[in-house]
Amino acid sequence: MMIRGNKKAVTIHHIVQQYHRGRGRASPTITYGFRRASSTIGKCGSTKTPPPSTVVLLRHGQSLWNKIPTFSGWCDVPLTDLGIEQARCAARVMKKKGFNFDAVYVSQLRRAYESGEAVLEVMGNTAKASSKPVKPVKAWELNERHYGELQGFSKVNPELVSIYGEEQMRAWRREMKERPPPMNEAHPYYQPPPAPLTESLYDCQKRVLRYWHGTIVPEMLPQERTILIAAHANTIRSLIAYLDEVPDEEVPHIHIPNSVPCIYKIDSTTGKAIEQDFSPLSKSKGNWLLSAENQERLVENLGVDSESFARSAFAAWDVDEDGLLSKEELMTGLFKWKRDPNPAINALAGKLLEEWNKEEEVADTITLERFQSSAIAGSRKHNLPFFEDELPTSTVA
Repeated sequence: MMIRGNKKAVTIHHIVQQYHRGRGRASPTITYGFRRASSTIGKCGSTKTPPPSTVVLLRHGQSLWNKIPTFSGWCDVPLTDLGIEQARCAARVMKKKGFNFDAVYVSQLRRAYESGEAVLEVMGNTAKASSKPVKPVKAWELNERHYGELQGFSKVNPELVSIYGEEQMRAWRREMKERPPPMNEAHPYYQPPPAPLTESLYDCQKRVLRYWHGTIVPEMLPQERTILIAAHANTIRSLIAYLDEVPDEEVPHIHIPNSVPCIYKIDSTTGKAIEQDFSPLSKSKGNWLLSAENQERLVENLGVDSESFARSAFAAWDVDEDGLLSKEELMTGLFKWKRDPNPAINALAGKLLEEWNKEEEVADTITLERFQSSAIAGSRKHNLPFFEDELPTSTVA
C-alpha cells in the first residue's frame, strides 16, 4: 500500500521495517490445526429438551504488548508475570464457585493457551464424565482479530497517526466492518494461511461463530457440559455480541477485561444464550465473576454498562446464594469497598452508605433490581467516573 504526500511517496512497508529495526519481536511461528465438528444427529435418542450448558468466557491475562500497548493480532506475544497471576486469580474465583470443566477451548496463541493452562493447573481439573484430566483444545479460529499491516505497531505510533489520522486509526480499531490495510509476505509478522492478511471485527466474528456452531455447541449434547473458552478481546467480544444480540453499531463498545470470567447459560440445541434470573434492569445474559483481585479491571471496562458491574457485585456479596442481599451481606460488601485502594470504588461505597443511611427503614433483604437501581442512581447523582456514558480510554483491544 502506498501513501503519497507532498514531497515523496511513503509505503507502509517502509514504516514497518523502520519501526521494527532493532526491536525485539514476538515469534511469528504458529502451528495450526482444527477439530472436526461432531454431528448432533442421533445423539439425544429422545425428544426431551437437553439441559442448558454453562460456558465461561475468559480473556487471557495481561500480555507484553497489552502493557505497551501494541496491535498484537496474530503475533505470538507472551504473558507478563502479572498476566499469569491474573489467570490464576480467575481460576481461584471459579474454583471457589465450584466450577469443573468438561472441555477447554483456547486459541493457538500462547497468551491464550497459557492462560487456559494456568487455570487448569490451579483448579486441578478433571472431566466430570471420565475423571480424566482435561486438556485444552487449540483452535486458530479463536485467535485474536488480525490487524493486517498494523500488527506489531504501537497503537499511538506517530507516523501512522500522521499518515492516516486519528479518526481512521480509531475506525480500524472500533468500526465493525473497517479493515486495516492488508499485510504482504514482506511484513515481519506475516504468516501463511489459514492466517488472513487483514480482518474487520465482522470478519473475526464470522470465523468465531463458525467454530462455535460447528465444534463447541455440538459438544454440549447429549448432556449438560461446563466449558471454558480462553481467548482474546475481539473473539470474546464477538461471542458476547452474538449471545446478547448486540446491534453491529454497538459491538465495538463492548469492553473485555483481562482474565475476568463471564458466565453464560447456553441452549444446547441452538447455541444461543438463555435468559437467567436477573432483574429487569439487566441488559446482558452473562454474568461477570467479581473478586477483590479483578474488580478494578471490571470498573475500568464495564463503565458503559453500569448494571453489569452492579450485578457482579451483588452476586459476589450474596454469600448464601439465595438471590437476595441481607443487611449483613450488604454492609459487609460496602465496608470492603470503603477500604478499597481504588478511589472510584471507595467513593461509590461511601455514597451508597450515605444514601441508605438516609432511609428511615432498610428492608431486611434487598433484591438485585433494588441494588442495581441504587448503585446506578447513586453513582450518577454524585458523578462518579466509572458509570458515565463515555468509553473508558484505558481499554486495550
